[in-house]
Amino acid sequence: MDIALHQVTALDIGPLELVDMAADNGCARVCIFTNAPALPTEDGGVDLGFPMVTRTLLPAFQAKLAERGLAVGNIEFFPLDIDPPFEQYREGLAIGGELGAVRAVVHMFDPDLDRGAASLARFAAMAAEYGLDVGIEFMPLSPACPTAGRAADYIRASGDGNVRIGVDALHLARSGGSPADIAAMDPSMIGYCQLCDGPLGVKSDYLAEALDRKVPGTGDFPLVEMIRVLPLHTDFDIETPLLGLANAGVSAVERVRKAVEGARRVMQEGGR
Repeated sequence: MDIALHQVTALDIGPLELVDMAADNGCARVCIFTNAPALPTEDGGVDLGFPMVTRTLLPAFQAKLAERGLAVGNIEFFPLDIDPPFEQYREGLAIGGELGAVRAVVHMFDPDLDRGAASLARFAAMAAEYGLDVGIEFMPLSPACPTAGRAADYIRASGDGNVRIGVDALHLARSGGSPADIAAMDPSMIGYCQLCDGPLGVKSDYLAEALDRKVPGTGDFPLVEMIRVLPLHTDFDIETPLLGLANAGVSAVERVRKAVEGARRVMQEGGR
């Protein structure tokens, strides 16, 4: 099955190197950043320094994709807060459209359901101008949309059929969710899944953990059960940053290899 390598898996390399590593490990797609604002927080925002495909880098990136025979899955990320800067998002969407990306990922930071849903519908219409669907990623880091159920509320309220939920294994676990919750959802609402692993039953510095996860199959997340209940149309991304290994001197090449091999093992156990 096709699988995508997410830039977050190796933040210490650039997008061109990401394509090479994805191809070398048998991945069919990459997930990249074409827009990377500071992550909104109660303290005002955290700039995580995500490597981006900019307009300047675009020709070289397109050439690299063609050389290695890869495509682009998701482009990230577009926060929708109380007053989203929609026009500022056009350049990132345009780059994604030129790359033939599948979807643009939003994070919801507007706690007002009706207003947030209106923003989501407006963003989805803008993304559609560039041939992009929209993925909505729930996460407890965003109190406005901490669970899969809340993401579904935003989709229903927006009335847009081109918005689907991204199920990140870390966010599902830390939101108190389970594979049973995903199985109970309308399958048409689910678009993609991001694979990683980690411990259960612990409290952690969530933002730090988001950047230092475990190789799929080496932690306690019920990944196989989750994979089994996901709809067959679900796209899979490997989003497995291993900052601890990076700090210990393990190369990006080796970290990506571990992440991809682990993801393929759990996907095979899950019947994909």
